[in-house]
Amino acid sequence: SKEHDHRVEELFKSILEIVGDLYTVSIPEEDVEQMDKEALHQALKDLLVLSLDEEEINLGIARHVLLRGVQLRTSVLIDIVVDRLESLSPVFREVMLYLISVSRSIRRDQSARIVDFARNGSSSKLKFVQLWLQEFLLAQRKVVDDAVVLELIESWGGRLGLRGRALFAKRQGEREWVLGKLETWMNHDPETRRAIIYASSALAKTERKFWLKSVIERGDLLEQAIAKSSAK
Repeated sequence: SKEHDHRVEELFKSILEIVGDLYTVSIPEEDVEQMDKEALHQALKDLLVLSLDEEEINLGIARHVLLRGVQLRTSVLIDIVVDRLESLSPVFREVMLYLISVSRSIRRDQSARIVDFARNGSSSKLKFVQLWLQEFLLAQRKVVDDAVVLELIESWGGRLGLRGRALFAKRQGEREWVLGKLETWMNHDPETRRAIIYASSALAKTERKFWLKSVIERGDLLEQAIAKSSAK
């Protein structure tokens, strides 16, 4: 409707006046005056809600608002985002980039809603959505319990491969898991092979260097580069 379009235009204009263009110079949120900050936060929330209130999500507006949220590292959108994960699935990459950027501000009740969506959401069955949920779970710390992160990553392993599991092993320093993959690492897809090499930091220094020497001899150029970096 004309009223809807006019409201969207007004909100875009107010955001532009306060923090500048998304793709050029932008003022950090901490430098925005308090009164302007309140107006900025309200404009971002209103725009995101407007993008979701149409019959179909307005992809352009939703992406813009979420990327603004990443740029400003503002937590004001978290509640709307975690309540509307299903509706926001077409822009799930931007959703997860936003949640990663503000992960330190996510409350336990909000993290519980993210986990519930990961387990039970209709869109969470999509490979694309699982891939980005996995990126979020691996990037955050203390938002979602490690046991839950492991459970979800392993449940997606059949579709996403072992890359996520290898990166979790690196994060947690799981030496035994990495040891169990050393003899068969060449049998996996390229992304998993690189993740296993990267996870070799969980090994003791001597065993890591010994194994990485064989990787440098047998791997492709990218695998060799990761092995050389990991051997340091």
